[in-house]
Amino acid sequence: MAEQIWLNALQAGKAEWHKAVETYWKDKPDLSYADLVGRDFSGWNFSETNFKGADLSEVNFKGADLRATDFTDADLLRVNFAGANIEGADFGGASINGANFGGAPLPDTTVVSYNEKRRREREAAQKKQQAR
Repeated sequence: MAEQIWLNALQAGKAEWHKAVETYWKDKPDLSYADLVGRDFSGWNFSETNFKGADLSEVNFKGADLRATDFTDADLLRVNFAGANIEGADFGGASINGANFGGAPLPDTTVVSYNEKRRREREAAQKKQQAR
């Protein structure tokens, strides 16, 4: 779950976000499962940020620093990654339909359809329940 310190810094704007990242440099920012639909984060530094399971649909990350960022299982529908540095980012299980990677190297990941992702989730839930 997203940590309040990072949510507060995010709400305060780009300058405060970068100040928090510098102040708490030992901690990786955690915005997991946050609802950030439609935000403009162009040029922001989100390197090593945890966006696991977050809804980032229609977010603008143009020119952002996203090195080693965790986008595992995130909703990245129609996200703009144009010119962003996504080196080492983890897109495993993320929904990237309609995402724009123009000018950014494509992630080394397997693209899974929404239906396939949901099927895998159901199978995992069934296995977990059987193990009980």
